[in-house]
Amino acid sequence: MPVMNFFAGSKLLLEGGKYIAEIRGVRFELDAFQQKALKSRNQKPCEITAGIRPQHISVGKGGLSAKIEVSEMMGSEYNIHARTGDDEVVMVIPTVGLGTDVSMGSTVNFTTLPELIQLFDKETGNNLIWYDPASAEANAPESMKYNF
Repeated sequence: MPVMNFFAGSKLLLEGGKYIAEIRGVRFELDAFQQKALKSRNQKPCEITAGIRPQHISVGKGGLSAKIEVSEMMGSEYNIHARTGDDEVVMVIPTVGLGTDVSMGSTVNFTTLPELIQLFDKETGNNLIWYDPASAEANAPESMKYNF
């Protein structure tokens, strides 16, 4: 399975009491679960690294775009490597119902569902939704507790 796509320079915004992830200038209002998790931590707006898994990308619509560098049909899906600015984007796209040209050299629009976006703290790399400091401390490997 391909690795997660990371979009550095993304932002977590807070507007009108709602959290929004901004990736390459495209805004995604986060879902109710993400809103609740961020509000419970009193999360401030900040720079983030957004993460999107290759299989969570849809092509043919959306405000993000990328130029396809490699397109490989793997039976029921295409494995695509594309570039948007400085970011490489790996996509795993089902062949069924695909109405978009995904050949090498073409440019595609793409998107994802907001609830599938992972939000990572730019400085620590911690996931802003799932990271729990108390749990991390309690479950840290013994070697992490030594002061080297």
